[in-house]
Amino acid sequence: MGRPTSLTEQRVTKLEEAFLNGRNVTDACNYVGITRTAFYNNYRNNEEFRYRIDTCRRYIKYGALDTVLKASLLESEIVEKEVTKMEN
Repeated sequence: MGRPTSLTEQRVTKLEEAFLNGRNVTDACNYVGITRTAFYNNYRNNEEFRYRIDTCRRYIKYGALDTVLKASLLESEIVEKEVTKMEN
């Protein structure tokens, strides 16, 4: 029988929370109280764990892209209004 995993459901949930708050792997592992080795072993060998972590990382990535796109659109609207004012 192998050694029990250090990643309980509670710890996985805390890792998800850490990633959703923008923490990197080292910070997330420190927050949860596991080693990076334990994290990467589980990431490599546990498909469900990998899926959950990747989902959190994608959420942050696309949330940031959404913010940048919204800011860009707002900026272009402001520029367009200023150009219209100058033309009148």
